[in-house]
Amino acid sequence: MTRARIRKGLTGLGVTACLLVLGLVLLRQERGAMSQRPVSAVTGAMRGNAGAPACNTHAAERTPTYKARQPNVVFATDAQTTGSPDGKGGYETPSIGAGEQAASTWTKENDPEKLCAAFRDAMAAGKVADVSAIRRRILELGPAAVPDVAALLNAGAGSRQIEVFRLLVQLGGEKALAAALGKVVTVSEEDPNYGGYLAALADCRSGQVAVWLSDYLGRLETEAMRQRVLTILASLHGPEVVTSLAAQMAKPADRIHAEDCAETLATCSDPSQISALRELLEKGDSPDLQALAARGLASIGNDEACSILIEKASSSSPGVSVYCGALANVTSSYGQERLIAVVIDPALPAETRAAAARALAQQNSPRAQTVLANAAQGVSDTALLAEIANALTTSGNGENPPLLESGTGEGW
Repeated sequence: MTRARIRKGLTGLGVTACLLVLGLVLLRQERGAMSQRPVSAVTGAMRGNAGAPACNTHAAERTPTYKARQPNVVFATDAQTTGSPDGKGGYETPSIGAGEQAASTWTKENDPEKLCAAFRDAMAAGKVADVSAIRRRILELGPAAVPDVAALLNAGAGSRQIEVFRLLVQLGGEKALAAALGKVVTVSEEDPNYGGYLAALADCRSGQVAVWLSDYLGRLETEAMRQRVLTILASLHGPEVVTSLAAQMAKPADRIHAEDCAETLATCSDPSQISALRELLEKGDSPDLQALAARGLASIGNDEACSILIEKASSSSPGVSVYCGALANVTSSYGQERLIAVVIDPALPAETRAAAARALAQQNSPRAQTVLANAAQGVSDTALLAEIANALTTSGNGENPPLLESGTGEGW
């Protein structure tokens, strides 16, 4: 290995190492004996700027709100695609023929530094086939390529950096993911690449990232960094997020940490998290966690999530009122057909049907109004009938409900 190469490797690792050491020192000084948990590779990046105003995580007035954590960024589907040869914001699809030639050129290259330089040049030249072939070779090298890919990410700018960031996430492993996470928590939210970074990290499906973020959420001292971490957590996909948040709920660092984890859990939005939320319901270890899981399912609100809530709300379990309350708060149109089926099913409990009617009232759907009006004519339960009437009035924006004539011509 040449001296230049050694210097290159040290430079790539130097920034990250300094951040890690600095973060560890600050963590020990500021929290002292309060924090006995192990420190991971992302500590430094998660601490934020030294000049940022301090934030007392125990202050009563710092009650978190989900509104504050909404990621006000452009996501992958809308992110800028300037400079993307395939016109879709990526370089992973080589052209036929050219791909085979490019692959043969890079198959035997074992020098990560050369590969990263070639990766950069190929993106700049718009050589899609070369970019795809070099990407595959870098991924084959695995951890050995992480320092050079991280250095390439930190040395560049522009929309092509999203591809470098995505490559780092695809490499996986603690060092690669720590470097990626360090990037996404330090880059400005005004950066046009920020949405692309979030989208790439969201798909990493690494339990380690979710554990890092949910754990360090209770250690951060600046409000800006806390909100940044909440935004990243809210954007992550996969059941690992639910599992890590539930684990933190069992041993929160303080009240704010518990509230942040609880609200993030209750506002899930990714269907891939449904299985983990259902598992929380089935465990029955904690009524609080079950209630949060029910709210998380309602937040997702698709057919599968609604079906789980309906099953629980129609059972004889002691938490029926919680499940009915969650079902009534479903707002997603993806659950509409399931909700309609519940309202018109006389075999289900009246409470469950009423909860479904309240949910439909929030959707202002002409189809839902028609179904509700028809369903009302066969209802004998007074409370359910009143709920349907209210749903019809509400979904009609305060106008008279679209009553349909019954068989007796008296309406309902």
